[in-house]
Amino acid sequence: MFFTSYSVCLLFSRPISGKIADKYGMDKVLIPGILIFAHSFVMISFSRTLPMFLIAGGISAFGYGICLPAIQTLCIKLVDQAQRGVASNTNYIGVDTGYLIAPTIAGLIVTSVQQHSGDKAKDYAVERTAQRESALD
Repeated sequence: MFFTSYSVCLLFSRPISGKIADKYGMDKVLIPGILIFAHSFVMISFSRTLPMFLIAGGISAFGYGICLPAIQTLCIKLVDQAQRGVASNTNYIGVDTGYLIAPTIAGLIVTSVQQHSGDKAKDYAVERTAQRESALD
């Protein structure tokens, strides 16, 4: 269900952001897109119900759908016509490298937390539990 809501929002965000970028400029699209995308991760971390999780996923897709085409467009606009293929592929290599490295680092962090907590079910909740305990003291 998460990826269904994600894909529907992604489908709508790209044409809308393209029209706004053409009319008002790339900076008017990219900066809010980055903020929306960042905000979605905060929402996902605080989601406790399925509807909230689906809304956070939709907001994430909307931010991603704004940022990725905008950055791709900037890569192509900033180079000579003969270098557009190189710029486009460099952008894709950077995105793919990020998709490779970020989950690996996140996995290492979760593994480290799990080793300290000893409970696989609480891997992601250890920090929040420690904050609650300190608030009760």
